[in-house]
Amino acid sequence: MACEIWQINTSYVLTITLIKYKNYYDGIQAILNKSYSDPTKPCSKTVINYCKNIVDSYCGYLATPGYISYYSKDNIDEIMN
Repeated sequence: MACEIWQINTSYVLTITLIKYKNYYDGIQAILNKSYSDPTKPCSKTVINYCKNIVDSYCGYLATPGYISYYSKDNIDEIMN
């Protein structure tokens, strides 16, 4: 019984965490919910989505085989195989 409860709680926490990270990736961040007590203040909420930039750059790097090539003057066939 306790093991089943632990699995349910772990699954719930994992789901909440994934939703949080998905929101970060999509640019839905906490600063968008910020409000001022003085309504005459300008609303200058900007979101710099570094999360999406980093993830897209990293995935592009991994998905592009041969993006970085190595060259050596020595015979390195043993190492490369």
